[in-house]
Amino acid sequence: MARPAPQDASEFYHGYINHAKGNSVAEVMANHSVQLKEFYNNLPEEKADYAYASGKWTIKEVLQHVIDQSVYFLIVHCVLQEKIPLLFPALMRIASHKIPMLQTEHCDH
Repeated sequence: MARPAPQDASEFYHGYINHAKGNSVAEVMANHSVQLKEFYNNLPEEKADYAYASGKWTIKEVLQHVIDQSVYFLIVHCVLQEKIPLLFPALMRIASHKIPMLQTEHCDH
């Protein structure tokens, strides 16, 4: 997925988009993966269940959402490329944490 152009997003989101370094979702995740890993690895367990307001997602729930969506987008990518026979091995590699989740190479092997 390409980086959104300014006219593709409400001005409210421009600050968030500008903080993400990269021209695609895969590039942004690769560029920020060390920061994300450090954040989650150094997060005290008592803070993992923090939500800024009642009924809002906790930090754990946000991470689970990112993981779920990464797998979902991988499946969609593979389906669109008609690479279904390669889908299961790709999901197994993701499950074993050996490769970044949104690289397009997942379905190209």
